[in-house]
Amino acid sequence: MIYKFEITSEEKSDFSMMIKIKEDQTFLELHEKIQSSVEYDASQLASFYTIDSLGLRNKEVSLFEMEDEASKVETYVMDVTMIREIVNEKNKQIVYVFDFFGDRSFTINWIGEENEEKINYPVCTLLEGEAPMQLDSDLFTEDELETPKKSSDDYLNDPYLMEMDDESNVKFESLDDYQDIL
Repeated sequence: MIYKFEITSEEKSDFSMMIKIKEDQTFLELHEKIQSSVEYDASQLASFYTIDSLGLRNKEVSLFEMEDEASKVETYVMDVTMIREIVNEKNKQIVYVFDFFGDRSFTINWIGEENEEKINYPVCTLLEGEAPMQLDSDLFTEDELETPKKSSDDYLNDPYLMEMDDESNVKFESLDDYQDIL
């Protein structure tokens, strides 16, 4: 079965997106389709949450496995959690937090099922309006919002890496050598 989702934003009332995804695809695939459709930086943290009857976050589907003993939220991991495991008749609405610093999110409503067509899923079938900026510009300066471009030489000349190099007597010829010892 194909699940059909409508995605909206409280920040931008004219923004609307429709995504179709197979019920046995993962939340990681849904995350990646949302990110690419609105042209967000996929290196930023994001999570999906189910919402209980009081509007509180209930279950979290995160990018990475994170243990938090104090949290009362059940946690799942995107790359192994299938859509049908979380979304059902009881949980038709989920929240997709795309900006953890500003606690900003999209509301995702499951609006039905349909039969599978011979296309690659997930697919964005509708994108109207402009999505909100990924990071809240009020929380960061313009310089902080831009990702600095670094060459491999910049990484090799990093003072932290150079200090490690001096202390361990390990010499790195490239960044790949450094990654091998991690």
